Amino acid sequence: MEIFQASDAGLDRIRRDVLAAVSKGPLRKNADVSVWEVAQVSAAVLRDPKLSPVDFRIISPMLDRVFTDIDFQFWDGKRVGWADLNFWPNAETVLWMIIALSAAHQRTDLTSEEERIRFAEYLSIVEEMAESYYPLRDGGWNMFSFGPPTHHYVSTAGLALHTLLQLHSTGLCWRGDCNTLKKMITDTARWLTEAFVDEGEGAVGWRRLPDDELPVVSDLSISISGSLVRAHLDVGVPLPDRIVSSALQQLTEFRLRSYHPAYQEITDGVKYADSEGRTQRALLTMRVMWYPWAIEGLVNWLRYVDRRNYPPEMKRALERSLGHVLITLSNAMLADMGIAPKWVEGETGYGLGAVRREGLTKWLR
Repeated sequence: MEIFQASDAGLDRIRRDVLAAVSKGPLRKNADVSVWEVAQVSAAVLRDPKLSPVDFRIISPMLDRVFTDIDFQFWDGKRVGWADLNFWPNAETVLWMIIALSAAHQRTDLTSEEERIRFAEYLSIVEEMAESYYPLRDGGWNMFSFGPPTHHYVSTAGLALHTLLQLHSTGLCWRGDCNTLKKMITDTARWLTEAFVDEGEGAVGWRRLPDDELPVVSDLSISISGSLVRAHLDVGVPLPDRIVSSALQQLTEFRLRSYHPAYQEITDGVKYADSEGRTQRALLTMRVMWYPWAIEGLVNWLRYVDRRNYPPEMKRALERSLGHVLITLSNAMLADMGIAPKWVEGETGYGLGAVRREGLTKWLR
């Protein structure tokens, strides 16, 4: 099928590019490659079914070095991240590392028993780190481990839900407790559902913060709705009709979308007191990329409409959108990858990997 051929071609190109870049030199302190970037690149290539044993030998030691050669950063005596270029310690780096390690857990075709044991130890470390960004255990996640514990960030919660679902799909748990993982999925999905905005006139979707006065971030809605429908399908989390209708409308309209603009920017900031009691402010600007999460979302929503026995027209509409994204826009995407940072290639490759996720061939015939 042309959709699979297009996704495979994109994955092949991205896999070659990112592995060539990260294999040029060892990851070390003050290197030009960040741990955040390592996590996204690793998550992408480990999700790729065509990853070879030779290529895996690049990724495995790189993950080792993250935990052995890069200093951890601490807050209130707890590990919260890595001394990583000029980034503030943030949840996104930690969550992407969980995604990468869960993908490594699945690659029994490439990993040795010794590696799997070591990766499980790394996963335990990162899950402990992630809890600093989930201070109230109420479904809301924070980008920073410092600042007000109530300062939940919608983008972070959306990535956290995807991360938790990845753990669930690989048969992993949260620090050894599967009931805790399921509760975290349920609570995070509920929090995101409550943060959904439906005010009409284009104000439908999610804002950066639940009490934000800025407009809805339309591209943020792509990844969140895709994770919510997956939580519904895989864990049984309730999915309100208003989110279903909004998501299906947005996704079916992708057949008309151009590749550029490839992202929207959002910024989060918090004030905190440093070790000497001085007030400081942490700011971090992120790109919300639509392309990889459109693929991920379309895959999940195709499963949904099939299971719910929607009219064939809806399935065809989603397939047309997926074909447009993967085939029509492929040249623009690959041209962008030629100049984009490697973490952008990693995130894009990760989305492309959703097409070959187990069971998708059932939905695309």
